[in-house]
This record gives sequence, C-alpha cells and structure tokens, in this order.
Amino acid sequence: MPVAYTVPDASALLHAADVCGAVGLGREIDRGPGRHGLSNALFLYVRDPDQHRIELFTTHYQFIDLETPPIRWDVSDPQRAQLWGMPASERWFFEASEFPAEPVQEPLLKANPETLEEYLGLH
Repeated sequence: MPVAYTVPDASALLHAADVCGAVGLGREIDRGPGRHGLSNALFLYVRDPDQHRIELFTTHYQFIDLETPPIRWDVSDPQRAQLWGMPASERWFFEASEFPAEPVQEPLLKANPETLEEYLGLH
C-alpha cells in the first residue's frame, strides 16, 4: 500500500514530475501521470530513496459525513482501472516495500496484467 498525498491541481502534479526530472530522479517515477478510473483523480507514483512507493494525486472526492456510507470499489468493475496513461511497469506489479517483522504474503488475487514492457514490445 503506497503512502499518498493530495496535490491541489494538475499543474502541481506535473511540477512534481518536472522536479523529479530536474534533480536526476526521473527514473524514480514509477507510474503516471495518468487518471484513475473510479475516482477520476490524476496521479503520479514515485519511489522515495528507500524505494517505497509514494502517490501524488489530485483531489477526487473528499468529504466527511458520518451518516453517508463509504463508497465501495469492486475489484471486478472495469471502470476502476486507469482511464488513460501508459500501462504500469513490471516493478509496479511485482515489487513492493518490505517492512521489518512483517512477512511477505502472496497476493489474494492472481492476475496477469499487461505491463509497460509488454505494451512496448520489450519482452
């Protein structure tokens, strides 16, 4: 599960990508920019120096009302996927941060996602 930070708008998200490139960390952009499906938020995922994944995203829905039930996302809903942007790289799907004293577990769902490398014909 990534750490996520909201940014005010699309220009702030692109500015973050520009800063990554300007300081020599352009290859640490893990995924994006793109647009999430269900939430319609723009996103950018980067790796921090310890290789933990960090998400930057524009606000999609943000409210607090204790009487309103939470929105449930169904993993089988095709609209939950990103609406546009390149597919994620292999490391997106097959690498994760390890934490001390927490065993690595197999995923609950088995999938064979199209990766960026496959999309570009690199494998």
